[in-house]
Amino acid sequence: MDIDDAYSYYEADVSGARSKNRFSYEIYWGIDRFLRELMKSDNFTMIFDYVCDVEIHHLDRLEFFQVKSKKDAGSYTVRALTKKDPSKQHSIIGTLYKLRHTEIEKNMPKSKLAIVSNLHLGVSGNLRIPNSELMLEEMEEENRNAFLSAIRTEFPNEEIDLSEVVFINSDLGISTVKETMVGRIESFFVQLYGEDPVKPGALLTLLIQEAQEKANYEFPVNSRIEAVEKKGFTSDRFKLIMGRYAEQSVSIMEQCKKYIQEAEGNLGKRLKYMTVLPNVISRLKMDFHWQEIEGKIRDDILEQSNNLESAQIFELVRQYVVISTVTFPLEFSLEEIELLCLIVMIKVEESL
Repeated sequence: MDIDDAYSYYEADVSGARSKNRFSYEIYWGIDRFLRELMKSDNFTMIFDYVCDVEIHHLDRLEFFQVKSKKDAGSYTVRALTKKDPSKQHSIIGTLYKLRHTEIEKNMPKSKLAIVSNLHLGVSGNLRIPNSELMLEEMEEENRNAFLSAIRTEFPNEEIDLSEVVFINSDLGISTVKETMVGRIESFFVQLYGEDPVKPGALLTLLIQEAQEKANYEFPVNSRIEAVEKKGFTSDRFKLIMGRYAEQSVSIMEQCKKYIQEAEGNLGKRLKYMTVLPNVISRLKMDFHWQEIEGKIRDDILEQSNNLESAQIFELVRQYVVISTVTFPLEFSLEEIELLCLIVMIKVEESL
């Protein structure tokens, strides 16, 4: 049985997820997972909120992710995953295992099933490694039996199969998820195109909106092919969006050149800035020490923002350099300091 035929047997989840705010944790996590999958494969589709919160459809394999987010404190417990609310048909693990139940019942290929949370699963032997995957069938006996017992209660008379059922501890924090994802989108863009994107926050919003639009499609679908078409975010579509954004982007270097030309009338001084600029951009990409200074400048600019008044960004930079509380290395020239601050100020404005 191929995955097109198999997918038709899964039951769509219509348990109220449609009312959720689509700028939610699961959408951000899905985009993060998308980036990771692109490192391994260039031909897959991600579906939001149909059979499961997030699905990945490869050519010959399906993966389902049930995303559970809580405030960034404490840990998830086995009891929280196995306890069934009287008002609900299944526990958290039971809701996920329903997919495996269907696979067993219909003699279908087994998929990967995962519970994803920003919280660590508090069981012995589960190291706090970001994005680690804990196999439930490899847990210590007491906790494994707790999962087995809960599932048997909800699916009696069935031989329980926990193979490829995992708990994923995401490193995306609830309170910092947007900021973290802006940074990851920026890093991914640099890997693809060799330069920083203009307004990485805007690029992330574009991707989120695409995912949200797919998630919000609520009409019935009659096949996996239709589900992919109506609710699927394909790797090809993702790369198309990134490519078009790259074409429309103006590089940091070009922005800096524009601001220098607007602010500096003296040709000799302008040429000196232009000569130093490529080295400053290169050092920022490669030098950890420069990146540390960049972070300090960013924090200081935000702190000092009410003290900066000017109509032109390069003039703002010159005002800021005078009142900056950052200690710059003695070997930095004034041009390097001003250009470094200019780059940071551009990024600060783009991230707002």
